[in-house]
Amino acid sequence: MREKSNIEFNWTVVNNLGKVKPKKDGGAIFKAGSKVGATTLEVEVKDLKTNKILNAKIEIAITHPPSPSGKLARVKIEPMRWKLPLGEEREYKAIAKDEDRNPITKGVTFQWSIVYDESLGAKLNINQGESVILTPGRSKGSINLQVTAYQNGRSAKDLGPVYIWGTTKLFAR
Repeated sequence: MREKSNIEFNWTVVNNLGKVKPKKDGGAIFKAGSKVGATTLEVEVKDLKTNKILNAKIEIAITHPPSPSGKLARVKIEPMRWKLPLGEEREYKAIAKDEDRNPITKGVTFQWSIVYDESLGAKLNINQGESVILTPGRSKGSINLQVTAYQNGRSAKDLGPVYIWGTTKLFAR
């Protein structure tokens, strides 16, 4: 139930095929459930000054259920396309997201790898987990850092180029 000036709104869903969330302005947001079907939104509008009540119904057909929130749809490496000086290390993170591009924080595992190394000798301090530390080898050039995210039989990959630059300092004794 929401109140706007002297008007009160009361929203309900006739069956359990979705939920309604009232807004402060008297409107509402309907979120479909996980089943296909038809449902009805009912709204009761009451004028608090006159006590008049108006009722309205909105018929809604749910033809495709929404994808449940939290199912893995994509993964992204951050930061992306970085230059990494020889002799330095950099942390990279994997961000898993669902179909609505919301971050997923639970139930996802990650596998990291270096692909297209061209024998530059770059290394990962670990190859599992949400983040990884990349250490360049002794040669400059380009590598690609890859992460694969897994969740309940689903997987998603991202590939990010890293350019290793600079010179290796040699010290004589």
